[in-house]
Amino acid sequence: MRTETQSLRLRIYLRISDWLGRTRLHTALVRRAKEMGLLGATVLPAFQGFGKQREITTIYPDVFSPDCPLVVEIVDDPEAIRRFVPIALEMAPDATLATTPVRRIICRKPESPANAR
Repeated sequence: MRTETQSLRLRIYLRISDWLGRTRLHTALVRRAKEMGLLGATVLPAFQGFGKQREITTIYPDVFSPDCPLVVEIVDDPEAIRRFVPIALEMAPDATLATTPVRRIICRKPESPANAR
């Protein structure tokens, strides 16, 4: 079975060295997204990139530097993303956020009659 839904993808660009109090910022954002009931969040390391400082940072998969760029990615209904954006901006005022319309496709294996109850 397959369902398709118009959704928004939110990407939050930050560094592994970013903190919110005593918690890494990416961890705090993922926890807050979960508390708000968003569908899910993924933290992706970026092996190369540049941002506001205009310096290219390159890391290798076996070595994470404090400047390692990260992307927190969340895909959910547009309204859920719109509710989360102001909170993310408050938690990460120096981060860059981007939203993109996406088509969310969810595939589920149909239940066999033997497994259905």
